[in-house]
Amino acid sequence: MPALVYSVSDFVANTLIKSADVNSRFTDIKTLLNTTGLDDTNLANAGITRATKLKTGTASHVIINDGTGAMSSEAALLPVRGGTGLSSPTAGSLLVTNGASAMTALAAATAGRGILDTGTSWASYVVDTSDYLANYSLAATVGSSALTIALKDKAGSDPSSTSPVRIGFRNSTLTSGTYLQRTVTAALSVVVSSGSTLGSTSANPNWVYVYAIDNAGTVELAVSGSRIPDEGSLVTTTAEGGAGAADSKLVVYSTAARTSVPVRLLGRVKSTQATAGTWATAPAEISLVPFDSLGVDNACYMSGANARGSGSTLVVRFANAPVVSGDTNTYTATQSSTNGDSITINRDGVYKVSTSFTVQAATGWQLSLNSATGSIGDPTIDLGTLTQSASGYKGVISDTRFFPAGSVFRLISLDASSPSAGYIHVSRLY
Repeated sequence: MPALVYSVSDFVANTLIKSADVNSRFTDIKTLLNTTGLDDTNLANAGITRATKLKTGTASHVIINDGTGAMSSEAALLPVRGGTGLSSPTAGSLLVTNGASAMTALAAATAGRGILDTGTSWASYVVDTSDYLANYSLAATVGSSALTIALKDKAGSDPSSTSPVRIGFRNSTLTSGTYLQRTVTAALSVVVSSGSTLGSTSANPNWVYVYAIDNAGTVELAVSGSRIPDEGSLVTTTAEGGAGAADSKLVVYSTAARTSVPVRLLGRVKSTQATAGTWATAPAEISLVPFDSLGVDNACYMSGANARGSGSTLVVRFANAPVVSGDTNTYTATQSSTNGDSITINRDGVYKVSTSFTVQAATGWQLSLNSATGSIGDPTIDLGTLTQSASGYKGVISDTRFFPAGSVFRLISLDASSPSAGYIHVSRLY
């Protein structure tokens, strides 16, 4: 590029300038820019010097002057004390300073891990405890008269490698005090087949308790009609079988039988079926642990015993309305002028059942379980029998033990006489 050539002399200070001279100079500049452009060679020929430049920039890069006249392009600018940083950090990494002039990247490792403050640095670690349950939920559906219970992540989707369910278990070796954590990354379910009752009764609310078991590192689901009182020990399950024969309330059922495996309670499903074992009605409630925070104030009480049912029954009636404290879903109190009165429990547990009454004549009284007629000496029915030889005596009967949901308690007059006063009291201890 030739140097700019002007047809007039340079401007002189304190002199008049002709407009033609000014226009001539601007015309020269205009011609120069429109025909030759500005590049390093033209600039140099024109007597213009400068430091290096970036001809072609990169999107999202930062232009840096190093202080000596040179320029560079950087993908990221991570200055720290002393000017040292990471020029190419990994996506998704956390940046951690060492307190001096360097910076390191703490990269993602295993899903579900956390960041631990060690007191001197930060580190990646697994979040877990022996009873750890994370990112899980339960789904329960009915179809073809069967009940299907599935393990889901907290969003209600099947577990996956990007959304795993994590469950803590005790060690499968009884003499070991350590624990293990298992991860579920695929769909998992258990089926209660048509005909299997799990010990439930028709037309009554019943609970199905849902468990995870650790089968040598593989998590499986199991169900039971009752709650296992101790998850600290190992359990042995029975195969559900798929043929409608899983009918015990006190047995834990899994798809295949397992021997001495760790277990973890996940939740419960409340179900009322018109016919026990025909799973046709959708569950009324699905609950995750924890639940059942109960105290001795969880009780049902009926008082004012003064008659029997009119329908040739021995079952005592109570004049006062039932009083339920605590969780009202635990009990169903039934008062019938024909059949007499009763208290039904809707949840498994350890209960204290007691009754007190005053008799009008020589008679026998029984606190009965699941019987409207009573049977002295039958441990499946007789919770306590008291025989009086004369009127005016006050009797007390009490029993404390584990009772499954669906148990019915009644006060029975064995010789058809009527009490003058009395009550029946049922309280759930745990």
